[in-house]
Amino acid sequence: PAPGEDPAELSEDAAAAPTAARAGGGDADRRLLGIFREVLGGRDVGADDNFFKSGGHSLLAVRLLNRIRKEFGQDLTLRDVFRNPTAATLSRRLAGAVADAIEPEDAGPVAAPTLRRRTRAGARRG
Repeated sequence: PAPGEDPAELSEDAAAAPTAARAGGGDADRRLLGIFREVLGGRDVGADDNFFKSGGHSLLAVRLLNRIRKEFGQDLTLRDVFRNPTAATLSRRLAGAVADAIEPEDAGPVAAPTLRRRTRAGARRG
């Protein structure tokens, strides 16, 4: 530390730097982090803070999912939140869900279904 600087303040700033840098990511990242903060009652959480360790629980996770659905138009699951409990990891999951919605799983040709005409006689046989 330089003369006149408090070492404790430096360590706090250094600890906050990665979170602040990540919070400055893309627009979707910032919006998702804002939803995390809103659902957690305005707590100042960073992109790498665990939702559940920051006061979240399953009912708030449902509220989080509803806000994500409203904001991004994507349906995630409770399992997604439990497996991706930070805004950073859930943002990557959300980006994957958006990509899945845009790109079909199998882009190959699809055969048209075969249509058969049923007659009354055919229906009676069985």
